[in-house]
Amino acid sequence: MKKNLSLFLSVLMFFIGLFCVACNEDSAKKYSVTIKIKNDLGQEWIFTPDVEELNAEMEYDGDEHQFYVDAYQLADHPMWGDKWFTPNSSGANVFIRSYLYCDQEGKYNTKLTCVQEKGEYYYTVSASESSDLWYFRSINLHITVF
Repeated sequence: MKKNLSLFLSVLMFFIGLFCVACNEDSAKKYSVTIKIKNDLGQEWIFTPDVEELNAEMEYDGDEHQFYVDAYQLADHPMWGDKWFTPNSSGANVFIRSYLYCDQEGKYNTKLTCVQEKGEYYYTVSASESSDLWYFRSINLHITVF
């Protein structure tokens, strides 16, 4: 009886060990990230892993408009592939954003935090390379205000 119990516990511990190794391997894997950009007008642009740049046009209205990362998705993840997640504002799994603006006279400005004046904007978002969830990537939303 003790011999059977000992054998049973040994087999059980072996399978628990295999399960833990499989979990650790899965959690260490990185995935391609899909990024959803929105603006304060309710428009959205989805950058799947095969899309690096999209275009947007806005009619000038004199107001400041915000663009932001609304959500991200890890499409190849076996458990979370169809779920959208709200991005973190700190830590390893963050998105870094910046604007490059070219006015109608060809002058450039990188110190912007919104879209307002007529001209061309490049809203760039980078998925941080320090992430333990996704591979690094950088996307551009080219915005024309006319």
